[in-house]
Amino acid sequence: MKVCQRLTEYGVHFHRVLPEKRSQTGIMLGVFSKGVLIFEVLNSNRTPVLRFPWRETKKISFIVSSVAYNYILDQMFL
Repeated sequence: MKVCQRLTEYGVHFHRVLPEKRSQTGIMLGVFSKGVLIFEVLNSNRTPVLRFPWRETKKISFIVSSVAYNYILDQMFL
């Protein structure tokens, strides 16, 4: 069980974003306990590309068939 919990896709609920079901490539949105992940799909293999933690999430909205995700950018002071 400990090995399974270390996997990238453990506990992630996937949503297909692009393209259709039959395609071998595309983008998937993954929602899990720590935030939102964007996965790139190539030959049925999912690779995490972007990660958005919940603490940086400002707003998620859904209108018809579009999802908008707004997040807070950390500002660095030099």
